[in-house]
Amino acid sequence: MAQNELPLNDQGTSVQQASREIQLRLWPAVVITVVYLLVSFGFSKYGSTNIQSFIALVIVPLSAAALLLLWWLGFSRIPVRQRLLGLVLAAAFLSLPVFAQKAHGVLILAYALPAAMIGVVVTMAITYWLPWKTQRWVALGYIIVCAGVCMALRVDSIGGDLKPVVSWRWSPSLAELSKSLPRVEAHGTAVLPAELT
Repeated sequence: MAQNELPLNDQGTSVQQASREIQLRLWPAVVITVVYLLVSFGFSKYGSTNIQSFIALVIVPLSAAALLLLWWLGFSRIPVRQRLLGLVLAAAFLSLPVFAQKAHGVLILAYALPAAMIGVVVTMAITYWLPWKTQRWVALGYIIVCAGVCMALRVDSIGGDLKPVVSWRWSPSLAELSKSLPRVEAHGTAVLPAELT
C-alpha cells in the first residue's frame, strides 16, 4: 500500500469515505414523533378521566419510546456500535433525573422522556444536512442539557389529573412553606352551655 492510499473496508471504499457517507434514516423517527404528538394532544384535549390521563402520561410515551428504540436499533442506518452506545448513553442520562429525586423519582419521567424523545428527533431534523459526526454530538449535547434541566426539577406531589406537580429544587417545597405559616395556639377547652329543660 502506497503512502497516499487510504485503508479499504470490505466494500472496497476507503474507511474515511465510508464514515462521511453515514446518512441517518430519519423519516421513521419523524413520523413516530408526529403521531406521538397528535395522540398525546388528543388525549390531553379530549381525555377527561384518570384512565385517559394515565394512557396519555404513561402508555403513549412508552409506546413512542419503544417504536423509536426499534427504529434506532434496526432501521437508522447508523453503525451498530454507535447504536448501542447511543442507547446506553440515553438510558444513563434519563436515569439521572430519576435517581436525583428524594421521592417519586419515576414520576419525573413524565416530563423527561417526552422532552428527550421530541428534542432529539427535532435536533436530528435540524442538523440533518450536517455530517453524522456533528449530528451525534449535537444530539448528545441536547440529552445532557435535558438531563440537567430535569435534575433541577423536584416532584412535589401528584395532581388530580395524575400529572406530577414539579418545582425547581431551589424553591421552597410545600412542606417548608407550611412550616413558615403562623400557627394558632390553643388556649384551653371550650365549655358548652348547659341544656335548657
